[in-house]
Amino acid sequence: MKIFCSQLHTYTGNIRINVKKIITDIKQASQAQADLCIFPELALYGYPATDHLFNPHTKSQLQAAIKDILACSTQHPNLGIVIGLPEAIQNKHYFYNAAWLIENGHILSKTHKHLIPNDDIFQEKRYFIAGNSPQVIHYKGLKLGLHLCEDMWFSTTLHHESQIQNPIDTLAKQNADLFLNLSASPYTKHKHHTRYQLAKEHVLKHKRPFVYLNCVGLTDEAIFDGNSFVINENGTLSHQASFCKQDMIIIDTKNTSQNSSLKAPTETISYLHIKEALCFALKDYLAQSQHQDVVLGLSGGIDSALIAALATLALGPDPILGIRMPSRYSSTGSLEDAKHLADTLQITLKTIPIDSLHKQYQQVFSDTFLEPLSGIADENIQSRIRGNLVMLYANAKGALALPTSNKSELALGYATLYGDMCGALSLIGDLYKSEVYQLAHFINQEHALIPEASLTKAPSAELRPNQKDTDSLPDYDKLDLFLEGFLERHEDLETLSRKSKLPQKSLIELINKIERVEFKRKQASPIIKLSQKAFGIGRQVPILSTFQLPD
Repeated sequence: MKIFCSQLHTYTGNIRINVKKIITDIKQASQAQADLCIFPELALYGYPATDHLFNPHTKSQLQAAIKDILACSTQHPNLGIVIGLPEAIQNKHYFYNAAWLIENGHILSKTHKHLIPNDDIFQEKRYFIAGNSPQVIHYKGLKLGLHLCEDMWFSTTLHHESQIQNPIDTLAKQNADLFLNLSASPYTKHKHHTRYQLAKEHVLKHKRPFVYLNCVGLTDEAIFDGNSFVINENGTLSHQASFCKQDMIIIDTKNTSQNSSLKAPTETISYLHIKEALCFALKDYLAQSQHQDVVLGLSGGIDSALIAALATLALGPDPILGIRMPSRYSSTGSLEDAKHLADTLQITLKTIPIDSLHKQYQQVFSDTFLEPLSGIADENIQSRIRGNLVMLYANAKGALALPTSNKSELALGYATLYGDMCGALSLIGDLYKSEVYQLAHFINQEHALIPEASLTKAPSAELRPNQKDTDSLPDYDKLDLFLEGFLERHEDLETLSRKSKLPQKSLIELINKIERVEFKRKQASPIIKLSQKAFGIGRQVPILSTFQLPD
């Protein structure tokens, strides 16, 4: 059997665009003389499901799109089509997360997702009811082990209760000739290796080929990266689709021999993939939100330098404006570094001194409250002036503002609400400071875009004389080891202290600080998810929490 696997770029809730793309690929599969054309999970609606599913207008659009696909299939009567879609359940508020096999205008079979994820960014139980265990589908002489996304993750999740069967084992017992997994799986730094290893375990256990088909696209925080693949019955990689790009794979089930040019993914973090994922996210966000230009503050520091470099790699220099906003505390070196960066990237740079505005705020405060503006409020107003100027330009010109806070800063509140946190999309809010440096070094190895001084000088907000980040924070190398263990792996104090080489007393202070500044993160812009646990919808922590560790 010849199978056309469409790694589709889907748009959540935009059924009209999705169905057009689906029909285009059906025609391409027919021209390639494929026997079967398969699409990712929820390809017709996009992933994740949203409350728009409950809108009657959405339901009517889905029905119209299904009619269009059925009509298209009659024009290609010898081609089977497997399409992921939300299947309405009659007289119920919920849906099945379904995959339908269609041929020549008829629905031959329906498969429903058996395992419904409900953790981190996944909220499928809000919309979907679990289907029964999957059954093999007989089509053109083969038994297809069709299943949906989470159904392959049984062994790595909490689905191993005795009353729930492993869907892959169930399909193997029915003598499936191959496994077909339709997924909508978001990118994280280790995800490709994890997916591959899990699929390989299923292959080696059951001696059947495994086809893993993922979608592509950005939905708010989540990047869907594609990276579809095929593992043959011997456990070796035979096909690999593109990363963060619409693509297709054509498989001949009679010949899935190893492709010697392909290398199996490793556990090592790929900064190439991180760079490409962030560039893809920015481009897709701009396209979907119908923006063309971006604006950000350029301080001369590493964070804004990295974001400007990523934006330039994604969009080219023309749509990007950097605004340099010096105060009395800005060093000459930082101003020169911002200029050097803008010249290297060939982006537009504007300079707006903020000292006079800062003095006006100080004067207004002093006149009104009969005391000088000082301390943290005085530091923060400088950042807020800068944030307002960036947002002023964004508002006036219809540009997209990019905030510049990284994950280490967001964790501890070392970022100013309505200041450097202003913006529409956070590219580095799920990168620890140490990862910011590593990604910047990687980019410089390829392109030499970021000034060396931005990489080597001590980080500073430059909001008071001779200020350094280490005045308020531990060294980032130690801090980030603690933050990763605490936020992503939920390690205990003893383990955190041993790995970070920070005393437990200091860690207690840091943990309590993380809890106290949740109100800032709840008001942050959407953060592109790169780790297993990013700040955003996947981390459910209340603002009004009394959680504190004893000193």
